[in-house]
Amino acid sequence: MLPKINNKSLLDCTADDFKVLIGNPDYREYQYLDYKKDFSFIHIPKDKVASKIIEFRNDICSFANAEDGYIIYGISDEQGMASEIVGVEIDNPDKFELNLRNKLIPIMPKVPSIQFSFVQLVNGRYIVVIYIEQDFYSPYIHIEDQKNYKIYKREGNQKTIVTYAELKDMFIRSKVLDDEILLFRKKIADYYKSFYDNAHERFMVFHIIPEAFQNTRKQLFLNERQAHQNYGAVFSGAKIDSPSLPCVDGLRFVNTSGDEHGLLYNNGIAEFILPLGTYVKTVKNGEFFYSDDVWRFIDVISQGYRSVMLPLFGKQRYFACISIIGCRNAIVEGNAYGHNTTRIDRNEIICPPVVYTDIENTDYFYNDLKKLHLEFLLALGIKWSEKVSELIDAINKFNSDNNLNHKE
Repeated sequence: MLPKINNKSLLDCTADDFKVLIGNPDYREYQYLDYKKDFSFIHIPKDKVASKIIEFRNDICSFANAEDGYIIYGISDEQGMASEIVGVEIDNPDKFELNLRNKLIPIMPKVPSIQFSFVQLVNGRYIVVIYIEQDFYSPYIHIEDQKNYKIYKREGNQKTIVTYAELKDMFIRSKVLDDEILLFRKKIADYYKSFYDNAHERFMVFHIIPEAFQNTRKQLFLNERQAHQNYGAVFSGAKIDSPSLPCVDGLRFVNTSGDEHGLLYNNGIAEFILPLGTYVKTVKNGEFFYSDDVWRFIDVISQGYRSVMLPLFGKQRYFACISIIGCRNAIVEGNAYGHNTTRIDRNEIICPPVVYTDIENTDYFYNDLKKLHLEFLLALGIKWSEKVSELIDAINKFNSDNNLNHKE
């Protein structure tokens, strides 16, 4: 069980709260708690920094590969018991956190889900609390030697090496999340296929799915009412104009003069249904699908979700998923000579999810949104569009700049 101080999460504690830890045997280091006097890679010779950064990464991985927990920096210990609050010397907590996150980027398959708290002491130093969450993406590993590497997990009050059987189980759990997301998407698509009549058999389903959707549940109706919020703002740029309507899954929203509708699930999933009748028009040699007109809904909902739902469900990975149903043989692209060159070759397009890896970070969010736009166009079979080239160039530039910024 995760430790609490004065019935508060360690992320919410004040400097006075942390005084309870000193000399207290109830707060010894254990599975979910570790003390560090300082960050080991600070104030040491340059030739030793690399090994200490590796140690820092392995500490984070060990908690992410176990059952989550806290590392508290700025508190020394004696035989696992907190002995003194010394603090960490930090000039700018925001920059310091960014620097720490950058040091974790080499961890695979992604940076673990972590939260920071900086608690300033009277001497100007800080206690730094890092909460590492468990999720479905373990095992986490930082490989320093391709020929001989180890995967660590937190066990008791120390790091231990993950066994083969444990490693196999972690991979199975990771695969389960991908399967559960796909199963959910297909279930929703099948429901709406049976729901719509022939006149509305073409539709798009857009989902934003938090990675913790299986473990998190909030009562959205009560939250909206008590906080005087308008959660419908997620869909306000997508023809949705009704107030929230409570339903068994969460909150439902509709277009009072059309068939578009949205749903916010209590587990954080956003769902938008767009009938495509007006976006597939009869033209010479067939029907043309207007992908640019459809994309704008995905764009505004993604931005609305980031603005409205992020404060509720916090920093984690979010899966953006597009499904197009009923558009087989629709033309999506013509060449420079005016010939229709590309038709959709299937009736259902279940696009691979694109992950909003750091939805709080504006630059990362908009780069991931570009990836989603590109995935959408490529899934339709669009090749020659200027937008495809523009998106590829922008994504490559961001990745190039990002790699330069993150070099050790």
